[in-house]
Amino acid sequence: MNLRAKKSTLKRDLRARGEGNNFIRILVYLIVIIALAFGVFGSAVYFDGHSQRTNKEIALNEREIYRLQREIQNIKIAIEIKSKKEFIFQRIDKYDLGLRFPEPKQVVNIPPDLRRIDAKLSGKRVAYN
Repeated sequence: MNLRAKKSTLKRDLRARGEGNNFIRILVYLIVIIALAFGVFGSAVYFDGHSQRTNKEIALNEREIYRLQREIQNIKIAIEIKSKKEFIFQRIDKYDLGLRFPEPKQVVNIPPDLRRIDAKLSGKRVAYN
């Protein structure tokens, strides 16, 4: 009698049935699940940091926009003040420019109907007396 031919080991039987790799399969599944969990966690940390940096940049940009809007308002106010007649006349007197009002014969009144035509032709705003 040949005992070796009938002798079977547990490993050989499990391999024949395909059940010997259960431990390896479970280990691979666990590694994959752990890798996915770390990937999800890492992505969450990355995107949280990225969103915080973006929010800081947005806040800085909003502050800069607010500062520029204040500056624009201040410039508009300065332009309005400096374009008033009183301011202009003060500057003329201060720097002694020697400017004077025009003589009555130097001023020509243009009729209203010609004003519209003249303004349309030139494409500019025209100041009339």
